[in-house]
Amino acid sequence: MPAEQKNLEELRVSGRLPSPSGVGLQIMRLTQEEGHSAREIGQAILGDPALTGRLLKLANSARSGFVQPISTVSEAIIRLGIRTVRNVALGFSLVTENRHGFCAGFDYDRFWARSLARASACQALSRQTGVGVPAEMYVLGLLSGIGHLALASVHPDRYAKLLSQHDSEIGTEFSRYERREFELDHTEVASFMLQDWGLPEDFRNAVLTYERPAKSNGPRSHPIENIPELLRAATLVSDVMLARDNEGAVVWNRWAVSIEKLSRRLRMEPEPFHAFGAQIFVEWREWGEVLGIPTQGEPDFRRLRKRAREARKRDGVQAGQARRSHSADSDPQRDKPEQQRYELGVSLCGKFGRGVLVVDGDAGDRESLSESLKSAEHAVYTADCYETASECALRELPRIVLIDCDLPDGQGLKLLKGLRETKEGQHMYVLTTSKDKDADIECEAFDAGANDHLTKPFNPRVLLARIKAANSVIQLQDQEEKERTEVEEAHAELTIQRRRVSRMARTDPLTGVHNRQAMMEGIGRCWNTWVRKEIPFSVILIDIDHFKVVNDENGHDVGDVVLRETAHAMRRTLREEEELCRIGGEEFLVVCPATTLEEATACAERLRETIATNVIRCKGFHGSVTLSLGVASAGRWMQTFDHLLKAADQGAYAAKDAGRNCVFIAPEGGRAIPA
Repeated sequence: MPAEQKNLEELRVSGRLPSPSGVGLQIMRLTQEEGHSAREIGQAILGDPALTGRLLKLANSARSGFVQPISTVSEAIIRLGIRTVRNVALGFSLVTENRHGFCAGFDYDRFWARSLARASACQALSRQTGVGVPAEMYVLGLLSGIGHLALASVHPDRYAKLLSQHDSEIGTEFSRYERREFELDHTEVASFMLQDWGLPEDFRNAVLTYERPAKSNGPRSHPIENIPELLRAATLVSDVMLARDNEGAVVWNRWAVSIEKLSRRLRMEPEPFHAFGAQIFVEWREWGEVLGIPTQGEPDFRRLRKRAREARKRDGVQAGQARRSHSADSDPQRDKPEQQRYELGVSLCGKFGRGVLVVDGDAGDRESLSESLKSAEHAVYTADCYETASECALRELPRIVLIDCDLPDGQGLKLLKGLRETKEGQHMYVLTTSKDKDADIECEAFDAGANDHLTKPFNPRVLLARIKAANSVIQLQDQEEKERTEVEEAHAELTIQRRRVSRMARTDPLTGVHNRQAMMEGIGRCWNTWVRKEIPFSVILIDIDHFKVVNDENGHDVGDVVLRETAHAMRRTLREEEELCRIGGEEFLVVCPATTLEEATACAERLRETIATNVIRCKGFHGSVTLSLGVASAGRWMQTFDHLLKAADQGAYAAKDAGRNCVFIAPEGGRAIPA
């Protein structure tokens, strides 16, 4: 197993990764089995009224032309397709299950508001550009930031500290801090989770790349043509929609330029584009209401440059001075004391407070129970039906729930079973009541997950005694959860240290690039892919010219600087997926996955030109070095990848013999020739 995959598997073993439950998991299991039917999936969805409503809303919002609105789950499945319905169920169940958590510095409401904004923008952009399926792009936007939530769940204390020092919304920069702390970043974790849930490979690739700066050789107004570009554009729109009032002038200016470029890419004039943005905002607000996620602000894409001028005037920021105005010190959420932030985050272990939810269809009984409990200084919430109770339970997170089993249509037991299928509901102490003295009712309640049962009418003192006993049980559960959390945190710390040791074992200590061991792993993966699928890959063997002279004339300390600076310059020139390895002395090798001989030759030439013009300045040395490069690509005439390495080595030797500072290629079965 590759080291990166093993690191991510360790996150899953921790048991803390965000995951769907209930209907979401049921639908995932159904669609992973052979012979699943739309009818089975429809029946599973109908078991969750909230999911049913959200699915119908999404299906209707994704319609086009003069298609009539739909009103049944079966119609939604036909319109969206089984795969899309599966992804929608997964996305919405994740939102429901992960509204709160342990990480004190993590703003859960803002995270989900931003995810919803990105999802709405993804869907609208998909409809506008024809890239992807709108409903599936909605799910991609919703889940693309799940790596942040995962790291906050697995390493709550460490991630809270990281958030207090850096802004998580500066994607690529924050990824470096994550990698330094955890030996992986949120995009890698998100891609792994999407793979684990069986989502399309296009989703995973988009999540891995959308935060990186766009690289395009086309015109500045080239249209959006692929999913990573669409996700990148949607992220821009969501950033503007959730802009803080204290953003700096540089940020507002950057957004203004990017939004103007986006309107050109969409081939839209200013007014239609602003109407397009307003519609995204409306859909975002509607989804926020449906999911109970607070949305705020009135973004106006036309006023971005004006906001920049206002910010410059307010802060005295000179034009062109690059500064991120908001920091951990200026964020109101982070300014609050740590304990207060922790309680606002609503930890699932002992921080529910003493809230009690009373669910009873009889108004008199609800009032009587509420008065009895208030006298014991409990925060009491009431509900008279399944829908209201379910929404209140997941919003207020009471630790004790009283459910009347006499609610019509079995809503009481249905509510109890639904709560036990959620992460929060599993931590609630549920006491059921009923006027029926039939033992079968009591047994059904316990089978559904009740902790205790009372038969009406009962003495209020008995109820308070049961509540007192419930609080004792809750305290024991909290203590057990605390001890379990301490063990998990110790395990998480050991896991991070293991990943750090693993990285060090695969990294050249002088240059910071991969070492020979990592090179062999990378070539082995590419070779196996070549053997199975004949996906091309190439290697570039590099030798620094006359490096012995540099060492002899200036000393090994200067030679080390030259090696390090040359490696850094090469790393900056290469693509993200191309692996630079130091294989010994002044020799390096680049592994180029999914790359033809011609493409690798062009890469080698770029490296040669970059290093030839890269001036290195250090004590005793001022100048540049040159490279001799040999390029080879996997071919059927090779029996193992050792033949590939030997061919590249022959190319590098031929480049040296030809006078150095040049590139040679090794064609199939022949002698190396100049590129």
